[in-house]
Amino acid sequence: MEITDSTALARDLAPTGVLRASINLGTPVLARGTRGCTPTGASPAWPRTW
Repeated sequence: MEITDSTALARDLAPTGVLRASINLGTPVLARGTRGCTPTGASPAWPRTW
């Protein structure tokens, strides 16, 4: 199924208007960081694009 309506997609992913994301720092290929600092890498970058 292809979703072409970005408004409908946003409503499905974040029905309250806020997209929440969880980042697993246990996989250094996808995310790097420590407690108290902003994580870097591919996984943390993806939610920021929304």
